Amino acid sequence: MRVFGDKYLFVGLAVYIFLSSFMLLHMYQTPYFGLGLDKSHGQYLIEEPKNPIYEDWMKKNNIQSGDQLLSVNNQSALNNVPEIKNNRIITARSILIQDKNGKEHIVRYHLLDIPYFLLLLGVFPTLYGIFSFIIAIYLMRKKLALPLMRHLIFLLLVTSLAYISINSSSSHNSSGIIINSMCMIFCVVLLCDFIIRYMAYLQEKKVNTGGTKLFYVAPFIPAAIICSIKFKMYEPIVTLTIFSGFLALTIILILYGFLIFKLKPLKLLFIGIVIPFFPILFLYALPIILSEKPIVDAEICALFLLFIPLNIITLHITERLFNLDYYISRIIYYGWISLFYVIWIIMGISFLVDVSIVELISLGIFIYLSTIISLYIKEHLDFKNRSVLFTMKGNHMHDLYKNIRILSKSYTLEQSLQNVKQVVEKYLHINDVTIRQTDTSCEESHLVIGKMIIEKEKYTSLIHCEHSNSLYIDIPKKSIHLQNEQIVWLELFYSYVDNFLTSTKIIEELMEQLQKVSTKNDFLPDWLKKLIYIRVDEEKYKVAQELHDTILQKHYYIARQLNMVVASQPELNSIYQQFIESITNLRTYCETLKPPLLAKQGLQPALEQLARKMALESEFDLDYSFDRLYLENEDLPLTIYRIIQELLNNAQKHACATKIMIHLEELENECMIHYEDNGVGFDIEQVKKGETFGLQGIQERVEAFNGSFDIMTKRSEGVKVHIVFEEEFIKND
Repeated sequence: MRVFGDKYLFVGLAVYIFLSSFMLLHMYQTPYFGLGLDKSHGQYLIEEPKNPIYEDWMKKNNIQSGDQLLSVNNQSALNNVPEIKNNRIITARSILIQDKNGKEHIVRYHLLDIPYFLLLLGVFPTLYGIFSFIIAIYLMRKKLALPLMRHLIFLLLVTSLAYISINSSSSHNSSGIIINSMCMIFCVVLLCDFIIRYMAYLQEKKVNTGGTKLFYVAPFIPAAIICSIKFKMYEPIVTLTIFSGFLALTIILILYGFLIFKLKPLKLLFIGIVIPFFPILFLYALPIILSEKPIVDAEICALFLLFIPLNIITLHITERLFNLDYYISRIIYYGWISLFYVIWIIMGISFLVDVSIVELISLGIFIYLSTIISLYIKEHLDFKNRSVLFTMKGNHMHDLYKNIRILSKSYTLEQSLQNVKQVVEKYLHINDVTIRQTDTSCEESHLVIGKMIIEKEKYTSLIHCEHSNSLYIDIPKKSIHLQNEQIVWLELFYSYVDNFLTSTKIIEELMEQLQKVSTKNDFLPDWLKKLIYIRVDEEKYKVAQELHDTILQKHYYIARQLNMVVASQPELNSIYQQFIESITNLRTYCETLKPPLLAKQGLQPALEQLARKMALESEFDLDYSFDRLYLENEDLPLTIYRIIQELLNNAQKHACATKIMIHLEELENECMIHYEDNGVGFDIEQVKKGETFGLQGIQERVEAFNGSFDIMTKRSEGVKVHIVFEEEFIKND
């Protein structure tokens, strides 16, 4: 796929590059300053800084509260300079200060002078802009075919622009204010439109885009107000009100879809994309609307928008959203552990060291986040190095995994038990371990599998139990006195033994069934049919991939070379056309072996493409509908695709029908395939003998997944096929 396959995305990306570059350049040239002033007796005096971020900078430049501000950027401070708004120096490259002794000195200001602003207004916006651009390119290259991906890409870019333009807007730059206001509203409009379309996509309904198109008028309202001198002062309130309204509408839509329609993917979409807007909504927008004073500055609230590109790249928007429940539960778990630890540390520091509240809170947040990250890294390292657990007696976990691999080489129950006995004896350095069998059931023994029971003369453990048959392993006390770590090792090993013995019994039973099939020429069991069909489809995939990567590519190259020759030698045109037809047939064959849309977009789009293609190639009228299925069994979608493909192929070749109907429906506890045509029909007895139209193969595929297959037909009366896969068979075995 080409990078810029969509002209709207190409234009949007070009506009994003231009505006983000302009905003970042303006930010570095005229950075936000924000130093507070106190106007007294017609003079501007430097006020006592309420934010400690200015203290070091003021000391370094010999500035004290009460010093007089004479000029900003070589312009008198009393001449209504645009750099001073609401008793605050919004932006400045240089200021002229007169101290209390009447001495004047010039102070230069750069973004690098205050690390807080450097990070908040310099580093983070730049990284966010670059990161958003990279993700947008990735989505355009790899995921553009996915539903609603264009909306998601535009949402990512517009949100990034809104964040990058915060500095210019805070500096009262007209262009920055317009871009920031429009992008703030534009991003929540896109989000709201995306949610509406995504809900319709999940419910397989068509959306009337006429109403949602009106949403896109909203971003232009702030721009119109800014251009109007009379109403310019109301722009911040109007912008934040519209922003809050659309975000509230988005939240209502998600709750409605989740609670009423039970659309579970909306839960993770809400967590990943909507929640990062909450700090701006509740800590900045609503407080300004209600009291004209924010709880937290916009620059800090906007930091949470950094989560959006990370979440977009991890969320899969086609079938099911990426499952973040595990990570959320781990973060909550780490958070509680870290909280008590941080409270203890902060209490200790507050008693031992004289620090300000701001420094204490900052230190607490840093320690809290660092502890959460450390716990996360520790868990991953523990998992990575899980085979290494050292005790005073040696590397027991390494021995355990090594001995488990020995068990995996056993193929009979007798061999497995012999290996278990040898492993335990080798581990304990004794030679009188015994395995005994009893007729007691699991309920009668009242023992937990693997649990070590210390009796008077022996250590005994139940290692396997099935119906009225139990297996125990005994270690005599006269041979060894077990240490705690040895008991833990043995109990863990016995729990693995139980699983291996169960698997070995299943293998023995399957081998017996295969022997009966080979000696009695009996029908194949369903599990073997399923295995055969899965293996056949896997081989088809391999053949299709090999043909596509080798022969088909070589044919394309020869076709391009032949095309240049045909221009000078027209007599070769017929050969060239035959060769192109051969390439088309080969590509169609590859797509038949390996349906391209099935793996990329799922079962429903693949079936719709198959039906459209069949309708174009055939003379009958095809009525089709395919519900979107959420199947846990990974092999079933391909099986359903092959069944419907075979039904349509049979109809095309043999039915002589004028009307065909095929539907795939998801019912409460099952999924159903219904096929019907008005063709010539056939003798049902031929189907039972496996001699007609490949329907025997369809029946075997259905039975392999424990489904039900019903066919009704007579000569000249058409065919009806009804196939059902029940809920318990849809899930993985």
